[in-house]
Amino acid sequence: MLSSAVIAAIALAAAQEPRDSLRWLRPHPVYDIESGGQHGIGLSGGVAMRRPPIPGPSSRGGRLALIGDYGITGSRSLALTFDAPGMWRDWRVYTTLRLQRMLRTPYLGPDNQAEVEDSLRDRYGTLYYRHALLRSTAYAVVQRRLAGALWLHAGGQLRHYRTSSLEETPTLHQQDMAAASLPDTARYRGSEARLGLVFDTRDDWIATHRGVMLEGIVAAGRLHGAAPAGSMSYLRYLWAAREFIPLDRDARTVLALRQRVALSSDTLPYFLAYEQLTSRAPSDGVLGRRSIRLHSGGTVLASNVAYLSADFRRIVVPPDWRERERRLWVLLLADAGVVWEPRQTPGDRRWHWTVGTGFRFQNGSFMTGGDIGITNEGFGLSLTSGFAF
Repeated sequence: MLSSAVIAAIALAAAQEPRDSLRWLRPHPVYDIESGGQHGIGLSGGVAMRRPPIPGPSSRGGRLALIGDYGITGSRSLALTFDAPGMWRDWRVYTTLRLQRMLRTPYLGPDNQAEVEDSLRDRYGTLYYRHALLRSTAYAVVQRRLAGALWLHAGGQLRHYRTSSLEETPTLHQQDMAAASLPDTARYRGSEARLGLVFDTRDDWIATHRGVMLEGIVAAGRLHGAAPAGSMSYLRYLWAAREFIPLDRDARTVLALRQRVALSSDTLPYFLAYEQLTSRAPSDGVLGRRSIRLHSGGTVLASNVAYLSADFRRIVVPPDWRERERRLWVLLLADAGVVWEPRQTPGDRRWHWTVGTGFRFQNGSFMTGGDIGITNEGFGLSLTSGFAF
C-alpha cells in the first residue's frame, strides 16, 4: 500500500512535466566521513544518480542513491533512497528502504525517565545507558502543492525492530530485562501513517536568507511486540515554525528563529521515543546537532519535547557573495528546551539549554563546519554538515 501510493504520485507528477525535464545524469560514486553519533568515526560510500532541479529553493532535483556506512563502534547501515524535492513543480517525494545495526542507541528505562548517574557511567562507561537496535525501515513522504506556498503532507512508515542488550559490558537495559524476567532480545513491528500541512516560503534550503516554514502533522501508529511494550496504539503531533529575517539590504546577515513542539498521546517505548516526527527524512535523537545543539545525543529520551532556537548568521567572505558559490558563514547560536513524558508532573520535566558560536563553509550545495559552546551539562563541541535548521 505504501509503495503503491508513492509510485502513483511519481507517475502523476511525471505526466505533468515535459519529457526533457526527466533527464538523469550518469551514475557517480559518493562518499563521506561520519563523525559522532552511532558511528563514532566512520565512512560511508555508494553510488548515486541525480537530476538537476527546476528553478526554486531546492539544490537537488532528484537523487537515487544506494549508500552504506560503517563506524568504528560496529554500527552500520545500508539504504536505497529516492529524494526528489525539486524535480516536479507541484510535488515533493522522499522514500527510502533502510537496514540499520546500531550499537549506541540510548536506553533510559522502559518509560524513558531514568537519570544518567555519573558514578555508574564512570564505572561502566557511556555504554551503560545504551542498547543494540537492529531496525529495518520502509519510509515514504509525498507532498502536493495545494496553493502557492501551502503543501499537503502525507507519509508513512513500516518498521521492524530487534532490541537487545550489549554484550561487551553491563548495561541498564540488561539489568531491567533481568529484573522483569524478560529476555535480553525482543522483536517488534511498527506502522505509522502521517497527515498534515506545510507552508514554505524559504528562498533557499541549504542556507536560507528569508522566508518562513510552518509544519503541522498528526501521526497515528500501531506497535506489535513483546512485553514491556506489548501491543499499543498511539498518536503523535508536531507543530513547528522557522523564520528567517534578513537584517541588511543584501541579506548577508540573517536572524534565524525556530520553534518546535512534539507531543505523544502516551509514553512511547524507548526505541520509539528515539525517533522524531518530521515532514521529510527520518531523524533520530531528542538532543543533538539538529535539535538542542552541543549535547551528547545519548543522555536523554522523551516522548514529548519543546524547544526554541535562535541563530545570528553572517557571511564574512566574500563581500560579493551573490556572485560566488564559496562562502564562509559565522554564527552565534542559542537553544532552550524541555523534555517530558505524558504523565509526568511539571516539576519532573527536564530543561536543557545551549549557547555558543560556530562557522560554516559553503560551496554551492555542499556545507561543512562546526559549533562550540556551553550547555547545562558543560562544554560542547560538534562537527556538522549544515545548519541545524
